[in-house]
Amino acid sequence: MKLSSKKILAIIALLTMGHTVQAQFVPAPTTGIRMSVTTTKAVGEKIELLVHSIEKKGIWIDLNGDATYQQGEEITVFDEAYHEYTIGTQTLTIYGNTTRLGCRSTGATAVDVTKNPNLTYLACPKNNLKSLDLTQNPKLLRVWCDSNEIESLDLSGNPALIILGCDRNKLTELKTDNNPKLASLWCSDNNLTELELSANPRLNDLWCFGNRITKLDLSANPLLVTLWCSDNELSTLDLSKNSDVAYLWCSSNKLTSLNLSGVKGLSVLVCHSNQIAGEEMTKVVNALPTLSSGAGAQSKFVVVDLKDTDEKNICTVKDVEKAKSKNWRVFDFNGDSDNMLPYEGSPTSNLAVDAPTVRIYPNPVGGYALVEIPESLLGQEAALYDMNGVKVYSFAVESLRQNIDLTHLPDGTYFFRLDNYTTKLIKR
Repeated sequence: MKLSSKKILAIIALLTMGHTVQAQFVPAPTTGIRMSVTTTKAVGEKIELLVHSIEKKGIWIDLNGDATYQQGEEITVFDEAYHEYTIGTQTLTIYGNTTRLGCRSTGATAVDVTKNPNLTYLACPKNNLKSLDLTQNPKLLRVWCDSNEIESLDLSGNPALIILGCDRNKLTELKTDNNPKLASLWCSDNNLTELELSANPRLNDLWCFGNRITKLDLSANPLLVTLWCSDNELSTLDLSKNSDVAYLWCSSNKLTSLNLSGVKGLSVLVCHSNQIAGEEMTKVVNALPTLSSGAGAQSKFVVVDLKDTDEKNICTVKDVEKAKSKNWRVFDFNGDSDNMLPYEGSPTSNLAVDAPTVRIYPNPVGGYALVEIPESLLGQEAALYDMNGVKVYSFAVESLRQNIDLTHLPDGTYFFRLDNYTTKLIKR
């Protein structure tokens, strides 16, 4: 049967009309799932947001604050990238069933996700948030809220949480006892004094540097690979239950002991600016795993910072030789990670440190120091060594109390050696 041209055109028109009806955008209701971002940006400025949805239906953003959909407010591209919007109000509300929200560096003062129980991903770093309510988001897997001013964070309603980045805030407490799946935690540069992680057996990556933590129990975290706990107030650190730790930064604490007896995969150890010396330092070196020549070429054992006048670590020549025999590269931090120098060890391998029968003071010293010695050492040569073991000054001891001129020496840490006695001297 032949169709006339009029009938063909009529069929095409009907098909086109059907397609138009099918493609018509139906906005999600304003009473359903929604979330909002309040910004300090002025009306007319642009803002970048990431919004993702699995359903990809009816998602729209109220750009003018009238709670009514207008053409152009629909979101139809869900490519997990940030997209630019021109704002007509300082509070933007996104309506519809969404699973991801990204609003980094938007000048946000508030992010409200309490009406979106299906949210799995939230990234709101580098804003001006003082609070963040996550109690109504049980499906959250990943949260980045770093670089804000958040003072508290309640994670009790996030049992599925895997990744949390909350560093550079004002947190004084962080509880993760309801987050058994937590694998990565970045909480550095806050005001934390303690961190309880016994309920996080899957923890793999922990960055908690720059706090005031005095104790860190990691015995319940056997999967830990990376630990960065520098710049705290730790006096001891026991990693005997963490055999998989490969990267450890624990510098600038108050450590007098570091237990690495169970660690088998370590290749980076940065522990300068602590108080580990003598037998405790030897224990650290003995616990270092023996590396292959290839792995050794990438290894780092940063054991002292000779630019730090408060450095109290002492790693002897013998200790350094032992580490090198295991293919470790040993370094002096030298004030900065970009300026590190190879380190050969301190000249105190067989000497008692801070021997009570020899005194040198004041310590730290400015220009002149007074040395007090027992009579048995009269006539001996005394010497000062820098932290590389190089003799920088020597003199004959001629009295029980003798002034020495140190004005010609640069500021730094030295060892004063006399016979079988050695003590550390700091010049400022």
